[in-house]
Amino acid sequence: MDQVIITLLAELFATHPEVDKFYLTSDNQAFIQDHHAEAHAQTLEDKKVKPHAREAVQFKAVDADDTEKETLQARYFELYGKKANHLLGIEKLKAAIAEKEAQ
Repeated sequence: MDQVIITLLAELFATHPEVDKFYLTSDNQAFIQDHHAEAHAQTLEDKKVKPHAREAVQFKAVDADDTEKETLQARYFELYGKKANHLLGIEKLKAAIAEKEAQ
């Protein structure tokens, strides 16, 4: 699943806490009910509908955050010559990198 879809689904789940599953059509339209997604898919060339459960999306979003954090930690090491504190969050890592790059 690509990062755009993960982000889209994470936002949808955040704004719809009562929904446990969304159905995405090939044009990335999201539906709460599968029959609505199926009906919309019939108007598309690619008629696939994929269900996405909240738990799976949350797990993949965490994986994406981990990858971003690892990339930032590597850049931090390049700039500072030492490992970043493992407790630093993504935003603080970005700020520290931007500060060093501005010098």
